[in-house]
Amino acid sequence: LWHTALAVARDHPWLGIGPDNFRQVYGRYLSLASWDTRVHANNTYLEVLAGTGVTGLAAVTWLMVVAVRATWARWRALPPAAVPLFAAAVAAAAAIAVHGLLDSFLTFTPTYVVFAIAVGLLFSPAIGSASSPFARCASADRSAPPVGSSVSSASSTSALRATADRSAAPVESTVSS
Repeated sequence: LWHTALAVARDHPWLGIGPDNFRQVYGRYLSLASWDTRVHANNTYLEVLAGTGVTGLAAVTWLMVVAVRATWARWRALPPAAVPLFAAAVAAAAAIAVHGLLDSFLTFTPTYVVFAIAVGLLFSPAIGSASSPFARCASADRSAPPVGSSVSSASSTSALRATADRSAAPVESTVSS
C-alpha cells in the first residue's frame, strides 16, 4: 500500500486526489477488479501525501514543526507541578505521531479525539498559569508542615473535632408558624 500511495502521489503531485480518497482509487493502481474501500495507506503521512499532494504534506510538516517548537518553549516555562501532566500529553501526542508511520488512523474517531485532547492539554492556558490547580497544589505542598514537625497529631485531631462539632450543631428555624 505504501508503494501505491507513492504512485498516486507521483500521478497527482501538487494537490493529490483529495483527502480520504486513497481508499477509493488504490485498487485501480493494483489492477484489482474490486477492492475494500475501508483500506487506507497504512501510513498517515503517505495518506496525506496521496490525498493532498506535496502542498498538504508541506502544511502538515509545517504544523508539526511549529507544534514541536511551541511545545518545547512551553515545557521550559512550566512550573514543576505541571510537568507530569504536560509530559503525559507530550508522550501521547508523540506516540500517535510515531504510530502514524505504520498506520493511517486519524480518520477514526477514537484516535483523533485522543490526539485532540493530548494536543489541547499541551496548549491549554490552565496548565502553567498561576491560577491553575497545579500551581495551587505546588503552593499547598510548600505550606504544609514538614513531616516530624512540632504540630502534634493530638492537636490536629482536636481541631478537626471542634470543626466537626460546630458544623453539626442544630440550626434554629427562623420560620414561624
